[in-house]
Amino acid sequence: MAQLTTYIPDDMIYCILEFIDSIDRIRVMRVSKTFFRISLSVPLSLDLSFKKRIGIQRLSLMLKSSKNHLLKLTSLNLSENNLTKEVIEALCNCDGFPNLKSLNLQNNMIHRTGASFLGTTSKFKQLEELNLNSCSIDDVAMRLISVNQDIAESLRSLSIRNNNVGNIGVKYLCSTMVHLTKLDISKNSAFMGGEAIVNISNKLSQLTDLSINDNPIGNVAELCKNLKNLTHLDLSNCKLNDNGLKEFAENSQLVNLRILNLRSNNISNIEPLAKCKHITELRMLCLSCNSIGESFESFIQVSRVSNPFPSLQVLDLSMCSITQEVAYKLTSSTILDKLKALNISGNNIGNAENAPRLQLISSAMTFSPNMIIQ
Repeated sequence: MAQLTTYIPDDMIYCILEFIDSIDRIRVMRVSKTFFRISLSVPLSLDLSFKKRIGIQRLSLMLKSSKNHLLKLTSLNLSENNLTKEVIEALCNCDGFPNLKSLNLQNNMIHRTGASFLGTTSKFKQLEELNLNSCSIDDVAMRLISVNQDIAESLRSLSIRNNNVGNIGVKYLCSTMVHLTKLDISKNSAFMGGEAIVNISNKLSQLTDLSINDNPIGNVAELCKNLKNLTHLDLSNCKLNDNGLKEFAENSQLVNLRILNLRSNNISNIEPLAKCKHITELRMLCLSCNSIGESFESFIQVSRVSNPFPSLQVLDLSMCSITQEVAYKLTSSTILDKLKALNISGNNIGNAENAPRLQLISSAMTFSPNMIIQ
């Protein structure tokens, strides 16, 4: 093999290694000194999540002996591994991956003990993305993590979905993690909106992607004031009512908003949304599971005068109590001008789906940014 690699240029070996799975690449390091040397220069991403997990003992051994072969590690996925506090401590004390940018600890019981290790480590100075979904994180744990200035300074994306973080925990993260561009704080049982929304709006002005779904948000008007960089906003299942939507429409300064998810709220009147003049860049709008059938006709009439969403490409109106008559009127609306996907399933529309301008997605539409055609 040594003779063979003599005739393979380093650039070619580098290209070959880029196409090899990260775990296999670690094995390839043993082939020769040349492969080992070049392997150390290729960015490495390890997926050791549930289906690929290697066991606590082997993981601990890897962390203790990773000084050389993981120097180029940029992404590490340890989700669903039943990590012990000893492993988390070893992870936070490991010198082996100074270039780590993404760390996924989802579905591990981090608790306050693990949070204290994350809060005191000096090993993650390059960390940009941290996933702590379903990790038993509460306000105290959030405070412990937030005090780590290295993480707070470098972090750009934080996901703490399905935990027990409340207004106090949000206050802690907003006070230090001011460079965040993406925040997922959805489905936190202690989240009560109000003060938390004010902190997010006032302190995290660089956010482009915000998910607060499955939480009562309270002061939606405050949310719209300062987050002018937002392109993605998920407010699904937030107990938003007609007054809340009116506040949103009247106060919205979200001039860069591309995706808005209002699924499963208590909205019956969406006419204020048609009069909103500041979200003209919207590409995807989800109104699914709101009883807006009666008000949608007024929405169509307003849009004939001035299309509020001239760039709209994806519209989800599934299970919105849309009638056959309203569906036919939709066919002549300017809303459909640039539409590439329309979901009106789960409505009493009869044969309206056969109208020439309606392109019906019969199955439930997946609400995902991947559907957006730029």
